[in-house]
Amino acid sequence: MRWQKISTTVVVGVWCALIVALAVPGFASTLSPGDLAPDFTLYEFGTGAEVHLYDFEGRIVLLEFFAYWATPSRAASAELEPKVRQYYEALGGNASGIPVE
Repeated sequence: MRWQKISTTVVVGVWCALIVALAVPGFASTLSPGDLAPDFTLYEFGTGAEVHLYDFEGRIVLLEFFAYWATPSRAASAELEPKVRQYYEALGGNASGIPVE
């Protein structure tokens, strides 16, 4: 049951990210596979520290979009991040050996 909540939250987050990407005029059409993504800044939940995409150069970045004001989302995020990190660390990165953040 708990994993159902987590997977539902992840699916909702992916859909939200897709909607945002499609809503920004020209965003989806300006990038092609293999292109360098534009840098952007987000603020880390809990600390407020600035995090820039380019700080993770050479790594695959997994972005999670959760509604941190929602208790189920906060719980899912707290479980998802360490599990994803442990999974890819055990593999030494993705199939090509590229670290995943």
